Amino acid sequence: MTVSRLDRLKLTRGLIRLSWNRKNLYFLANKRKNDLATTGPKAIRRSVFQQQWIAKRETRAYHDADITEKQINKIIPKDLPTSGGLSLSKNSETSKINGAILMYAQLESRIDFIVFRSHFASSIWSARSLILDGHVMLNGKKFKYPSHRVKEGDVITVNPKVVCTLQPPPSNPEPSTSKSAPLYNFVPLPYQQPFMFIPDYLEVNYNTCSTVFLRYPTINNNTCDLPSPFPPELHALAFLHYSKRGTD
Repeated sequence: MTVSRLDRLKLTRGLIRLSWNRKNLYFLANKRKNDLATTGPKAIRRSVFQQQWIAKRETRAYHDADITEKQINKIIPKDLPTSGGLSLSKNSETSKINGAILMYAQLESRIDFIVFRSHFASSIWSARSLILDGHVMLNGKKFKYPSHRVKEGDVITVNPKVVCTLQPPPSNPEPSTSKSAPLYNFVPLPYQQPFMFIPDYLEVNYNTCSTVFLRYPTINNNTCDLPSPFPPELHALAFLHYSKRGTD
């Protein structure tokens, strides 16, 4: 698989990213548990700030490190819901820690995230390129703003000619009398299989290359439908990092 120059740049630090790149798959499979430890001897040797900063670095890299700190502070809520109806905040002693995984939930409503989560692009950067090049429509109108956050029920449509996993049918020398659109063949890319899942908050139709944004990610029965390769405890440390900075 050809790796774009931009993808190489983003994958050089060994951080897990939103990409099907083979290097990213290697990082995902070989991420050492000690590097992300929140308990045990490795964590004891680190200060609280070091643990929170590592958690912020790892989670930010996966949930889009291209967003500035000023922007991310506006996106992360002060209180996060949990499955028990409680809230996760720095002043709550009874909060459930698994609610911290929702700290980046607002990003999932961005058009570039939806295009990537729907498997219309092989990376978050490719998704942005498709949007900027005018290949994506929002509710039937061409839209060129990757960072725009859609509303529940909005429909995002991608031109099938630019979808990385769709291959056009072979040219037929005989003229076709059918006026229907040509049928594209699905051809999976190398190293794509581990990432082939659709979050519950998206309804994807591959016949029309469109996605409906149903709702924001939620927690139900102690399970979160927001994809993340990290445990909730790591998200909790990252959340505390941002919540403390907000009080400075």
